[in-house]
Amino acid sequence: MTHDELQSLLGAYALDAVEDDEARDVERHLRECPRCRAEVANHRETAALMASVGAEAPAGVWDRISAALDDDPLPDTAALAPRPGSPRGRRRLPMRVRVAAALGAAVAAAVAVLSVATVRLDHRVGTLRRTILASPAAQAATAALIDPLHRDVRLTSADGRLAAQVALRLTGEAYLVDTDLPVLDRGRTYQVWGLAGGRVVSLGLLGATPVFAAFRVEDTVTQLMVTSEPAGGVPAPDSPVLIQGLIPVRA
Repeated sequence: MTHDELQSLLGAYALDAVEDDEARDVERHLRECPRCRAEVANHRETAALMASVGAEAPAGVWDRISAALDDDPLPDTAALAPRPGSPRGRRRLPMRVRVAAALGAAVAAAVAVLSVATVRLDHRVGTLRRTILASPAAQAATAALIDPLHRDVRLTSADGRLAAQVALRLTGEAYLVDTDLPVLDRGRTYQVWGLAGGRVVSLGLLGATPVFAAFRVEDTVTQLMVTSEPAGGVPAPDSPVLIQGLIPVRA
């Protein structure tokens, strides 16, 4: 890929929202390009800041961000048209998903809290939003959501403070399409587990910012769970379950 093509993936790469082959290409490029390394570090540091900052954004910031996002359509899904006989019409992702949840909002609020100029805020949010929504991960998640045969799996914490939505297709492909899980520190990753025949099995790693993360669910799995584990994952859960939920039975 060209430098411009690789640079266009940096926002999604910082969110762990690129395909494996794209991630490898970006990582090779980052070894040779200090400017792009700095850009990725800046994205990640901003997201990490919002995971720990205790201050509130100035009044009106979130209303302005929400209004701007409400004007945005879904990513172009012309290649992902509904199956014959399925309902037509444009649908919108949940609001947090449309901005790729953690980083888009994190950039906006962090810049506001730090009193950086509004023009920089608008430019950065717009750039990241376009990058993330154009990513293959976002396109695949959108396809799952508009599939009329998909099942929604709702995951919640025991105290109800954390939640997530998974879109599960008949093929077993699953996407985390909506979540308020916080951004993890470097060196940590979310890991998703399935309960199958009384056994807990790993279904994949979701990354530190899991929006649009993809994994596969076999027919024998009846329940999903998510934990926070060391980067690289573990063979068996080593941390408390953060959120969990039953997979609805097919109608």
